[in-house]
Amino acid sequence: MRKLFLLTVSLSIWFTCQTASGQDTKTYTIKSTYASTETCNYKTDGIYIVWWDKNSDYSQQATEILNTLMDVSNDCLNTYKMSDPPNPLAGYFYNVYIHNGKDIFKPQGWGYNVYKINNSMAATYTFQILGDKTGSESAPAAFRGRVVVRTGSNARQYDLKMADAFSGKKEVKVKATDAEVYLVVAATPEYFRGNQRYSYVMKIEKK
Repeated sequence: MRKLFLLTVSLSIWFTCQTASGQDTKTYTIKSTYASTETCNYKTDGIYIVWWDKNSDYSQQATEILNTLMDVSNDCLNTYKMSDPPNPLAGYFYNVYIHNGKDIFKPQGWGYNVYKINNSMAATYTFQILGDKTGSESAPAAFRGRVVVRTGSNARQYDLKMADAFSGKKEVKVKATDAEVYLVVAATPEYFRGNQRYSYVMKIEKK
């Protein structure tokens, strides 16, 4: 049976509409909040670094992802005369994370995950979450979601509208000056014992 894996990117706005200075020839430094060379393997190509846990073998998937990202990058830079995203412009690799959905990325009860988008344009984002109905040890699950938009030192918050305890959705409009957008997903079960983890999937769309 083929394993499913999840892909998380540290930045969701890949290219800004600025004139490109030419083909990428820089050397980039590793800077990651979610991965380290002690616990993860990685591959690089151009501005991208793909990480995965050393307990798994995603080297083939990493190569496929890098090839796709480089094709997109070259098209954006050369055809549309765009520029690299903020991280590479600052001298750091653009982080991409692969994981297999195991417990390491699932929050425990009243724990949470945060997904960050570096924004540079006016857009409408749609955020969706869909959680499992039970935890890893069969306790009833529940989730909450919130979107946080930061503009300088100011922030505004939007709760996802939950259809039930497991699924929610929210559409948020942002301006070009809204530099950071966060999705926060929290597991909020009415169960306070043990070390259960609560699985969910999330989807972010931009238009």
